Amino acid sequence: MPSFASNKSFAGVENKMAGQSSPANEHEPFFRPMLKVSDALIQREPETKTDSPTVKKPDLSSVSATDPASSKSPGVINAALLASKYANYFSGKLKDAGAIDAKKKFFIELNQGDFVNQYNKCYGTSVTTLSGTKGFYCPATQEIHLIPNAEFGMAFHEAVHKTSTLARAVDNNNAWKAEPKFAFDIDEGLTSFYSKDILESDYKINNYTDGYASQRKRAAAFIKTYGEDEVAKFYFQYDFMPLLKKFGVTSIRGDMNTILVSKLKSAF
Repeated sequence: MPSFASNKSFAGVENKMAGQSSPANEHEPFFRPMLKVSDALIQREPETKTDSPTVKKPDLSSVSATDPASSKSPGVINAALLASKYANYFSGKLKDAGAIDAKKKFFIELNQGDFVNQYNKCYGTSVTTLSGTKGFYCPATQEIHLIPNAEFGMAFHEAVHKTSTLARAVDNNNAWKAEPKFAFDIDEGLTSFYSKDILESDYKINNYTDGYASQRKRAAAFIKTYGEDEVAKFYFQYDFMPLLKKFGVTSIRGDMNTILVSKLKSAF
């Protein structure tokens, strides 16, 4: 079982590993008929990458990824993300209920039973144990839930999930739900990559680890091949048109997400 969980669409993967099954989700797929890529309507966050005023970086020189997560962690993480190298892709999300330190949106559970109950409440499952899952982000409620002895790095990982639009797109599209293992791998791989990259590059925190080393390695190669900006737009905003152009797609017939998932499976 993975170290982190993030999305209802991925619950089936985790529950299968835990000997459970999850109920079907009846969302309809995103569809557009024959379109030119340059003219296509994009299913994504309306936010685009823009130059924003420089935000002063918080001092994290005394912070370790293995420090215990605490009630102070959400505020520290929110400030760190807003001043990170990728902030222009998601800074507009980190306010109101979308902020990592928003009221009643960040929980370190008192015991494992409460953690399992919150997981089941979020994903509509009925698992009884989550021995390998240390935290999850629930898109439906915008809440982060962590195990009682969670570390700062775990909290940061789930916070990066919250900045992403990919998880919500996956949860609402049948093309992604048809490929739960791949959807899980690419989402966790990119989340792991961005978590580690921000902590190391922006804040010199070099001891971040998680359960996704292999997926993170694939994510790094994917970004190197197809472009930092293109992949960041895909992950943080679900603006996948730049990636489709890199894949050589010049026109679209049918469901854009089906085409996207097929191309991603070959590239990631």
